Amino acid sequence: MSLGWARIVVFIAPQDAYAAAYREVIEHAGLRAEFVEQFTPSELNRTHVVLLCGHGRMNATQSEALHDWVMQGGSLVCSGSAWGLQPLLGLQGEPTIRANSTLKRSREDRLWPKGLDHFRFFGGATLTPGICERIAETPEGQAGVSRRILGQGVALFAGAHLGQTWIQAQLGRSVECDAIGPEDGSAELADGRLRAEDGIPYSWSDRTEVSGGPIFGTAHSDVAKEVWLRAVFEAIERSHQVVATPWYWPHHAHAGGLLSLDCEDDNVEHVVAVHRALSMYGVPASWNVKLPGYATEVYRTLRAREHEISLLYSDEGADWHEERLRSQMTQLTRMASEHSLNAVRPADGGWRGWTKFYELCAGAGARASLSKGGRKPGTQGFAFGTCHPFYAPRRDGSPGLVLEIPYSLYRPGVVASDAVVDACLKETIARNGCLHLVASPESFVDRVSLDSIRRCLTNAKQEGVKFLLAGEWARWEKARRQLRWHSKNIGGELQLTLISETEMSGFSLLVAGRFRSATVNSKAISMRPLERFGCEFTALEFDLPGRMQVDLKLVSLAAAEAA
Repeated sequence: MSLGWARIVVFIAPQDAYAAAYREVIEHAGLRAEFVEQFTPSELNRTHVVLLCGHGRMNATQSEALHDWVMQGGSLVCSGSAWGLQPLLGLQGEPTIRANSTLKRSREDRLWPKGLDHFRFFGGATLTPGICERIAETPEGQAGVSRRILGQGVALFAGAHLGQTWIQAQLGRSVECDAIGPEDGSAELADGRLRAEDGIPYSWSDRTEVSGGPIFGTAHSDVAKEVWLRAVFEAIERSHQVVATPWYWPHHAHAGGLLSLDCEDDNVEHVVAVHRALSMYGVPASWNVKLPGYATEVYRTLRAREHEISLLYSDEGADWHEERLRSQMTQLTRMASEHSLNAVRPADGGWRGWTKFYELCAGAGARASLSKGGRKPGTQGFAFGTCHPFYAPRRDGSPGLVLEIPYSLYRPGVVASDAVVDACLKETIARNGCLHLVASPESFVDRVSLDSIRRCLTNAKQEGVKFLLAGEWARWEKARRQLRWHSKNIGGELQLTLISETEMSGFSLLVAGRFRSATVNSKAISMRPLERFGCEFTALEFDLPGRMQVDLKLVSLAAAEAA
């Protein structure tokens, strides 16, 4: 089989209400794949990897075709269910449908993230292992992640339903009333104020203990996605083909970072303190300003220092309406002499309903929400299972317009102890996520708070965290997803044409495998090997100008040796 770009086909279970969320997972991962509405066996002869997503079932003809295709070298990944392919997957019996369960490691394997004990998922299936390699299992011993080498191909099973896990974890429960907090008193939620943390989807027993108290220390939803992506990239590798995917962050950064400030007063001395502290680290901040806000000259100073003005939306006990949000955005835009505002967060961590705030933001023109996170000591960490930005879907399942950038740390040094900060930074790095910490300008005049923030920023910088503003992350993520690609291969040379709608400085591209040389617009660029998702990649970095074609050419090691 000659080396070329892998053709990846995705079939999403048509009768599964949660399965559409797999598209969000795939788009955020940067996978270039073809989504098909009907699974046609005749297409298999020109397909390298098949991804079956959600709760579905193949008929007898489709099952037989997939078996023959895998035997001849095809790579299959089933997720969310076994799709009636138990014999092909090496599993036995009828599946156990899981509403809320955990998976733990059965053995050391590339499909299981290093250092991970277990993760929780919502929805999916597990089965009795047969003639397969069992990678992860339920507490009862059923297979949740497995591999079967069959002929020249591979059949991989990742039973956790990513769509249902994504929807139920990252969007959380609809907030209609106060939630009941834990018995240890670390999070009093029955306080008469509806907040995002009232919709936390996990049990209090899912928290981990650190010296600063119990926190949601594992980004369970991100882990579930990572395990599936590890299976996908192994499937691509075993197909002996190549895939290219844009990395999450600029300059191959291990993680992204965001500092956002809740600004509820107009104290100019606090503004000066913030600038004095942040100038040492080169970290900008998104200033979420509550009306009436600052004097005009303060906004001018913030812009000059490359900060960002955002809105701290105040409901003052009234119902949430698009017109109210739009009015506050318009007022702040005029006062700050901005063209527009990119990001919004409800004051005091407020939240109502399920996706209502995203709908308000979309209607009012905001493109980023900074809302999902906990504000009590016992709700710190990854209360919604993720440290990655995501687009909240519309009610009809179509992709949303508003990027949520969840936060894991609230008021370091006051609410989040240094031990909590360290644990969240470690997990964010492990999951290659975004370290979003929330503070306030007055935090920078309090010695304990200031020391904790400085310590956090120092450690984050040392770990390679790349800090940008909320609006910049929103533009970056949108540009990643809207890249126009055209790929082809000529002999041993792989060619890829990229066009970005906006400039992307420090664009990072991962290409599976090892290569002898790489050129961008006929100019040689440096390459370096990099391990991600249990596979070996070649990392390339270059700038993408806005709306201009960039031509990438890669020569494989095998082609170079043959020449």
